[in-house]
Amino acid sequence: MAKLSMADREAIISLEVVREGVAELEALARAKDDAAELFGAGVEAVAVKAGLEPAVLKRYVTARVQDKTQKLAQQAAQLQLLFDEFGRDA
Repeated sequence: MAKLSMADREAIISLEVVREGVAELEALARAKDDAAELFGAGVEAVAVKAGLEPAVLKRYVTARVQDKTQKLAQQAAQLQLLFDEFGRDA
């Protein structure tokens, strides 16, 4: 794929499209940030009640949502293997 020159890129740039969409994109970005904050607080609350590390619960829930539980389980098993074999000391 050939690289476009600066002139070619500028010829196809449509700032009007950006102008029309930027407010909605800003609202979506704010919503994403708000959702991330709510998710983090929810994970923290459940993890504390469950006696789990929040980071562990977050990885687990995220893996479930992204359909990556098998990969996470394999990584956890390999990590456990290393701890079993070499211990936990630095």
